Amino acid sequence: MDSIPEDSSEARIEKLQRFDSSLLEMPEVGDAKAIVNLWIKCGLCDYGFSVAVPLSWQTIHAFNALIDASIDKDEAYLVMEMSKSYCSWLQKGSKPDCQPPFVSELAALKIEQSNAQRVELASKIKNRR
Repeated sequence: MDSIPEDSSEARIEKLQRFDSSLLEMPEVGDAKAIVNLWIKCGLCDYGFSVAVPLSWQTIHAFNALIDASIDKDEAYLVMEMSKSYCSWLQKGSKPDCQPPFVSELAALKIEQSNAQRVELASKIKNRR
């Protein structure tokens, strides 16, 4: 995640550290917290040929057997779906212009204010010419 894109001299993690932490908030998961924790413990994804790939049934089954978590098929399916989504967003997130998959109301307001300030600044620069 902290690799440097070809067209930039700044790593993504450096860009993220400049932002307010409210821009990095995650959504509340409510009753799904147990499934999310299970997914995190199992591993967010597998790796193959230097890319992230979604968790497989075999990986989840091996994890279940190793820690005796009693994961049922519906929970395993949800873990696989979260892993698929995670891998999809890893791919999308590698593009510099990728929008975040979740933006809190506070973060959206700050982004809107920042964009308005940029437009105002650009207008002032244009008027000086």
